[in-house]
Amino acid sequence: MKKIGIINTSTGCTDYLNHGYNIKTARMRVVMGDKSYLDYTELTADKFFDMLEENPEILPSSSTPNYVEFQDLIKEFEDEGCEEVIIITISSNLSASYSIAVNAAEEYEGNVKITVYDSKKVALPEGYVAIEAAKLAEEGKNVQEIIEKLERIHDNQKIFFVVDSLRLLIKNGRLSNASGFIGTALKIKPILEIDEEGKIQTLMKVRSTKKALRKLVDHFLDEVKEIEDFTILIHTSNNPEAEKFIQDEVAKNYPNKEVLIAPVTPVIGCHADAKVVAVGYVKK
Repeated sequence: MKKIGIINTSTGCTDYLNHGYNIKTARMRVVMGDKSYLDYTELTADKFFDMLEENPEILPSSSTPNYVEFQDLIKEFEDEGCEEVIIITISSNLSASYSIAVNAAEEYEGNVKITVYDSKKVALPEGYVAIEAAKLAEEGKNVQEIIEKLERIHDNQKIFFVVDSLRLLIKNGRLSNASGFIGTALKIKPILEIDEEGKIQTLMKVRSTKKALRKLVDHFLDEVKEIEDFTILIHTSNNPEAEKFIQDEVAKNYPNKEVLIAPVTPVIGCHADAKVVAVGYVKK
């Protein structure tokens, strides 16, 4: 049985989950004004969103790990006796991390075999994939078996979210169909989703936050009504009222389901802004 190491990107929220697996994380950077921070280790989600609220005019940005940082993590696993490494990245349609990881794998001069997997996801769906990969590796599954399972997860998970402001999504070009929002972005509270290709798409446009939250929950409940077994995913960023509403509605309808809750990471916040709320599922 070959020992397999798992590397992910910090957008996957695994820092905020008590998963217990040896996952190594390639950390993105967050730029706030004239200062740069490593995601999570130097700037946590709570601190980031506090800074954003204190200075709402600031336009944060992010940068990917470079290929040397990926290679350093690969080397750590090689030193630990791993013969193979799987790198799981945020969607290649949202970040250059995947292409950088591929470059790092091709140029690595060590003795491990490296597989780079584009999750085509972001946030908790991305992190769920990394945790599942680590679990399967610990169970002795080979790389092909792990990738096949990750593909099945990809086909059976969705996440939907409401953003309070579209200014950063539009500014950074992350909203695939942003043209319909120009000029009305301050009035609309859209419900968005990550599609199968890992792009952000619009599900519906709503005129108030209260209505958007209700429609978000209703859409989620409609999606899962025919699914017997699934894990629930919940995200928020400094929006406790919305978080409580989502949790209460989910618990009322599915009191015994597994629920994973994590904050939106600073890197995601650079594009989604503050007061995001999301709910999704992974079909088992």
